[in-house]
Amino acid sequence: MIFDLDTIQTILPHRHPILLLDMVEISEPGISGKSILNFPRIALWDSLSVTELKDELILEGAAQLLGVVVSSRDEQLNKAKEDEERLLVSFSQVEFQESADLDQAVTVTVKVASQFGSMSVGDFKAVQQECVLVSGKIVIMG
Repeated sequence: MIFDLDTIQTILPHRHPILLLDMVEISEPGISGKSILNFPRIALWDSLSVTELKDELILEGAAQLLGVVVSSRDEQLNKAKEDEERLLVSFSQVEFQESADLDQAVTVTVKVASQFGSMSVGDFKAVQQECVLVSGKIVIMG
């Protein structure tokens, strides 16, 4: 199942330049998916640039992806439930292994490892040209 930008925007409150996903491929609804991150090519927050924030933006993209994947279990005919929101709770066991080259595609994958009520714990990995950049766990609620 493929979610385009319009569908993603019905699920997430994020917009350009903070929305880092243009398309999400759902492998298993509510469980796993992947996306290529779309880094903004502008300065963010006064003098901070995307280059200075690339690690944080990869983490943000992984969190956005997990929100979309978890929401996909609720999707019927690509209709998002507007009254449901997801909240990033935490990252853990995050290991940065390489630095990203912003001129190359970064593919992020997530897989829900466990769920407790409205809380979902997911494993994520960001890869660039078959090299793992970062991996870890994300916790979201909603």
